[in-house]
Amino acid sequence: SYPLVSRHLSRLSGAGGGDESQLTAKVEQVRRLAGKTKAEQVRRLARRALRKKIRGLSRPLGILSAENIYSMKLPEIEELHAFLAGMIQNIDVMVYIRSPKSQIESGFQERLKHGATDLERKYQLNHARRIKFFDDIFGSERVHVYKYARENFPSGDVVAHFMGELGLPYRASKTEKANTGLSLPATQLLYLYRTVYPELEPIDREVVAQLSGLPGDRLHFHSSLYKRIHNLDTAASRSFEERAGFSNDEDITAHDDIGIRCESDLMDIPGSSIGWLADKVGPSHVGKGEVREIADSVRALGKLKAQVVR
Repeated sequence: SYPLVSRHLSRLSGAGGGDESQLTAKVEQVRRLAGKTKAEQVRRLARRALRKKIRGLSRPLGILSAENIYSMKLPEIEELHAFLAGMIQNIDVMVYIRSPKSQIESGFQERLKHGATDLERKYQLNHARRIKFFDDIFGSERVHVYKYARENFPSGDVVAHFMGELGLPYRASKTEKANTGLSLPATQLLYLYRTVYPELEPIDREVVAQLSGLPGDRLHFHSSLYKRIHNLDTAASRSFEERAGFSNDEDITAHDDIGIRCESDLMDIPGSSIGWLADKVGPSHVGKGEVREIADSVRALGKLKAQVVR
């Protein structure tokens, strides 16, 4: 366990048991080794589980879906291809790409759900480079790129489009819920909650689930915020258009009337959201609507499901 070794070496350093810089280097070396060992264990387990799934397929077609595949580094994609090619004869890669602003907004929400509050994180999206990775490894004839736009899909359903491209029948479930993300009011409440309670807790999953029921406009960034955080590479954009066959250009000012400009906009909780919270957890939790009171009320959402079960 590297924390134990780290504390031991730190005590030696403080007691004059050796050169401090050398001991610090040893601590970092142990940490890296422990992290690498754990990662290798996870990789082996993942490979074993995936190999078992693939070999257990009873149909001629299998679908492996994961957003993280697209963000892999080149050596990782090569490794994935080698792993799959050992068991599967024909591999097609199907990629759905959002417009840059929509992708950044969606990415911010996903990170926020998992504890991050980095509103001003910088982006440099280079889809042309990413697609080339897959072209070079899987073959461009096997890599299919689509624009993620609901108006391009049957009934706005991307799964229906995906299944149609595969030539497979598809009937949407009546209970299936579209993954449209949290509303703007829900995102504001979650952001405020994260600033007060930055450490992840087991109840956070239920907090997000409860907030998904808060209606309102979708989250949009103001064009001024988008320009600050997105480093646009025009040459890469042209290369992408040539490869994909479509443009990802968009009107970045379309939602400036409700767009988030900065953190203070996210922390400006409207009265309707406070009223919604009061209905959910009780007026006594919300109090006067101070930041701490609102954060505690959002936290209380995570305990609602447990109370219902009892």
